[in-house]
Amino acid sequence: MSGAGAVPRIEGMRTSIAFLLAPLLVTAYGLIRALDGVDGERGPGPAWTAGHAAFLLSLLLLGWVL
Repeated sequence: MSGAGAVPRIEGMRTSIAFLLAPLLVTAYGLIRALDGVDGERGPGPAWTAGHAAFLLSLLLLGWVL
């Protein structure tokens, strides 16, 4: 390990993609959910499903990072 804040690297595990995608998917979730209410209705539908799918995938990626 080099440096005080170095994170140990586990061979074979690629978490750098998860570090990038998880926050982007949470942002996508928020944007999709905000846009879902533009038509005056919120609830189950394509935007609701897409937003929650993005959120679920972000949680799975964050779990992989941990």
